[in-house]
Amino acid sequence: MQAYEGREQIARLLTSATPQLRAQFQRTGQLPKQYADSILAHGISVAFELALVFALFALLVSLAVGRGRASDIDAAAIPGARA
Repeated sequence: MQAYEGREQIARLLTSATPQLRAQFQRTGQLPKQYADSILAHGISVAFELALVFALFALLVSLAVGRGRASDIDAAAIPGARA
């Protein structure tokens, strides 16, 4: 996972782009579409990876916490439950 994808794309643009693209970037401050799309795709990919990590963590926590059995629950302590 690259932490500085945007900086790398800007450096690549400034070193390898045509003078017209460099001038456009300096004038507008916006990367050309192909560079911006790459950065967006990278950001979405990282977001999905983090979501997967959080989902797995939530699954592990729910498995660890939810180990109770129905026979362990005192039905008399639950309002509205039949004993």
